[in-house]
Amino acid sequence: MKIINSCFPFRIPGTHEPLLFCFHHAGGNAGQLRSWSGVQNEIAVVPVEYAGHGCRMRERFNQTIQEIAQEIAQAISRECQFRKVYIYGHSLGSLIAFEAVKCLERSGISVGGLAVAGRGAPFEQDLSRFRSWMGRDALLTEMRRLGGMDPQLLENKEFMDYFAPIILKDYALHEAYCYDNSPIRAPIIAHCAEMDVDTSPQQMKEWKRVTKGLFNFRMFQGGHFFVLESETYLSALLQDIKKIDARGRKLYVS
Repeated sequence: MKIINSCFPFRIPGTHEPLLFCFHHAGGNAGQLRSWSGVQNEIAVVPVEYAGHGCRMRERFNQTIQEIAQEIAQAISRECQFRKVYIYGHSLGSLIAFEAVKCLERSGISVGGLAVAGRGAPFEQDLSRFRSWMGRDALLTEMRRLGGMDPQLLENKEFMDYFAPIILKDYALHEAYCYDNSPIRAPIIAHCAEMDVDTSPQQMKEWKRVTKGLFNFRMFQGGHFFVLESETYLSALLQDIKKIDARGRKLYVS
């Protein structure tokens, strides 16, 4: 076991099993996915930390989604070039993960699959009317709308003093993002929750238009943060990744 670097703050296996790098939502941190990294499976889960978040709180915030993606893709390229790589992103993390796959493919690294949840295709607008310039009170309303957080924490001034600036900066990154119309080669898996107020099934299905590979879509119960609230989600995610990768390899061989 070894610690890679600050982009991957938790221990990851030093063996040859495939790695699934997981990109978190706006205002989140790698710690929220730490329990995933402890699950024994054929694929090892590696939570990703962005600069300015979690254990990298003292670092300068990245200026664009592409900048975050490039930094993490370079770290993956340096440390994991001889291992099978999969990428996963939730909400804002879906866009960062998508851009990271593009960086990896440009550097010659083949990605076994990209899985996304809670955010429509890169060219799709989100359904929220909230924008980062609206400020903290509007942010509280937005967070209540999305759910996924203890209402008492939202009323805790100390908690919000700490997290609100981070969330607002992440929203600003999201608002400034512009898709460059370049698809990826890796297959894409899109997951959508039935009660997600921020993303529609049709928006998630549009991810098929940004890959040259296979595409798979799957619905789940729950709201926007279903990926963190369901005890069975990780198992379903890993199952879908293994299935689409196996299908892709079968098509390639035939």
